[in-house]
Amino acid sequence: MKKLKYMLLALVVLTMTVGCKKEVNVALNKSSIEISPEGETVAVSLTSNGDWEVTSAPEWISISPSSGNGDATLQIVADVNGTPESRSGVVTVTTKDNSASLTVTQGVRQGFVGLNPSTIECDFQGGVYEVAVTSVGDWTVSVQANWVSCSPMSGSKDGVVTVTVNSIEGEIHEFRETNVVFVCEGRETLLNVIQADMVQIPVQINPEQFLVDHTGAVKTVNVTCEGSWTAVSEADWMSVSANLGNGNAQVTVTIAPNEHYLPRNSYVNFISETGNRAILSVSQESIEYHLDVSPVSFQLGKEGGERTISITCNIDWRFDFDDTWLSVTPMEGTGNATVTLTVAPNYIATPRTGSVTIKAGERVVDIVINQEAGDELPMAVVEPSILYPEYNGGFQHLELTSNVSWYLEASNWITLLTSSGTGNASFDILVDHNLQAETRTGYVNVMYNGQVLTTVVVEQEGMPDILETDYTVIDARPEGGEYTVHVTANQSWYVETSVEWLTCYNASGTNNGEFMVKVLPLMALQPRSTELRLYGSMGRMITITVNQSN
Repeated sequence: MKKLKYMLLALVVLTMTVGCKKEVNVALNKSSIEISPEGETVAVSLTSNGDWEVTSAPEWISISPSSGNGDATLQIVADVNGTPESRSGVVTVTTKDNSASLTVTQGVRQGFVGLNPSTIECDFQGGVYEVAVTSVGDWTVSVQANWVSCSPMSGSKDGVVTVTVNSIEGEIHEFRETNVVFVCEGRETLLNVIQADMVQIPVQINPEQFLVDHTGAVKTVNVTCEGSWTAVSEADWMSVSANLGNGNAQVTVTIAPNEHYLPRNSYVNFISETGNRAILSVSQESIEYHLDVSPVSFQLGKEGGERTISITCNIDWRFDFDDTWLSVTPMEGTGNATVTLTVAPNYIATPRTGSVTIKAGERVVDIVINQEAGDELPMAVVEPSILYPEYNGGFQHLELTSNVSWYLEASNWITLLTSSGTGNASFDILVDHNLQAETRTGYVNVMYNGQVLTTVVVEQEGMPDILETDYTVIDARPEGGEYTVHVTANQSWYVETSVEWLTCYNASGTNNGEFMVKVLPLMALQPRSTELRLYGSMGRMITITVNQSN
């Protein structure tokens, strides 16, 4: 009995609880809105006492926020109406207990033209395409490119336009693009036309590289291509079995023996009909060669003499050296040989060392020659020992007597036309123009083994200050006149005057020249006089007096 009493009490409490639970409502401040055909955003107020959610809306509408708790402002965003008809839809906001609806209406855009498709993409061959036109009124078509044509060029409301795209002729281009313009009631809609270049046909080869020895080889290359192709060798020592083909193939590459001592590299180009390229790289080793020389050093007395050099080689070789007291016979050859080294007597009381170099391919062997000292001291005498060139410089001749191999050094304003020699010699030097007024001193040293044997002193005079005229006084007539003044100079110069009744023409120059003095007529009873001043760049000034009387 007590248990039944508790069960009845629990049922009463549960009934009271359910009966008192709060209901969640939602409401919108508008039941309908109209949105511009161009699209826009409209704010709508929402009131609620609990959780709510947007449960439905047309696909051309977006809503933010889409859910929440309590009051909110909904942003209703509509896209541009891209259809030829008005459209409407319902937005529904729902709680657990009720819902609210908003009807959204959007009209037709003025002058609307819809195109399907709105873009035409084609390859280099072009083509013919149909474009469905949807419109609210009359429309016209204009074509901007000469490689696209349309038919018809006008219409009313819905229709079909045939668009013809010409094929690409002549040179290959990456792509071309244009717009076809449809106009209805002043509004433009664009049909985009894009034409791609030729369809690229790739070509592939396997392998892409060969490394062969000097004996040559015959190799096979697998060509993979969906069209025609050509094969071109860039070297005359390499050939291919097929210079052209179509589709997949095997090509034989023949590499000739390398009879040279240097390695070589070249390529075979495989090119598809659309210009795609695969490159086969071929590297070939050089012929094996050797160079052995014996002996590689000599010690000789002051009297000099001849020595024999044995060469063991399987390619071309050649000797090279700078010392004038050494010679080799023969200087060049092929294969094994015996050559004669000749060493001139050393008369100078200084030991000397020289060398000859033999080269074969990239191999180099130096042969060193040491010779003991002679009995004479190194000597050099130059005539004249002092030179006095004029300021404008020029060639100067020298006579040299010597018993050694010598070389020359000189001041930087002296050009050596001969730089070295052996024994007696005649040679010239070239002295630059002296642009300064001061005398300058230079030298020519005759050198031997880093020491000065003798010095020629060069004393060059400074540039003189030459500035002269053939007039010192000009006596002008009352009616005026023109007078030509000749200038003798070795410098730049200019003329100045300070009176209005006298004018100088060509009033500046360099070196010899002339200027003209123009004197105006004398209008007064009193005579007049002035001075012209001629200034030289080296500081001299000449005065020319100009007198005019009546």
